Amino acid sequence: MRPTPRRSPAQELAAATSALVRPYDITDILAGMLSHCLTATGAEAAAVLVVQGSGQLELLSSNTHAASGIEIHQSQTQEGPCVDCIRAQAPVAAHGEVELAARWPELAPAMTAAGYQGVHAQPMLWHGRALGGVNLFFDHAQALSDDARALAQVFGDIATLALVQTQQPSDRELNAHITQALEARTLVEHAKGVLMHAKALDPGGAYTALTAQAREQGLTVTEMARNLVWRAHSR
Repeated sequence: MRPTPRRSPAQELAAATSALVRPYDITDILAGMLSHCLTATGAEAAAVLVVQGSGQLELLSSNTHAASGIEIHQSQTQEGPCVDCIRAQAPVAAHGEVELAARWPELAPAMTAAGYQGVHAQPMLWHGRALGGVNLFFDHAQALSDDARALAQVFGDIATLALVQTQQPSDRELNAHITQALEARTLVEHAKGVLMHAKALDPGGAYTALTAQAREQGLTVTEMARNLVWRAHSR
């Protein structure tokens, strides 16, 4: 038999995200997501911790028994990379036995005994709140590349979306979302017209200017468009 060809990170992302647009069970989709994440990032194991309403961390999904034990240890001792990334709402990473032991002295022996020499924890963020974290464990001590860190963030976001969007919207809700999106598009087109007139830009240049202004002011494109249109009409 020919070996199954290794899929590229883009193919793994496509497989993970396509599952979100079909009816799914949260346990199944997280298991699949972790498998895709391992292949894309080169990790040896992965697990997901989530924050309960009481604030207690609980293991939600894991692809190995060793990773499950490490996550449960973190939830019990409140020490570890996933705990830290949830608290800081930012990625946490460490590589090599010395760094692991210095940062998490109680957890490090269990990680090294399982053969893990590095870890990357990615928070699952939803509207400014950390719902949990995805832990990736590696059998080497090298830091992740920029691409691998970006992939870890994307898979953390996929896990978040799977967790918060488990209910299928009604036709009415779906139509309302589509209408809202179309209204936002109309607003953006008006804003592009304002910029085209004011700065003698073509449509492509106007959209580039609009998105650049939104980034500079820390606004969404729709918010920036609404501001531009309001200013133009209030003159």
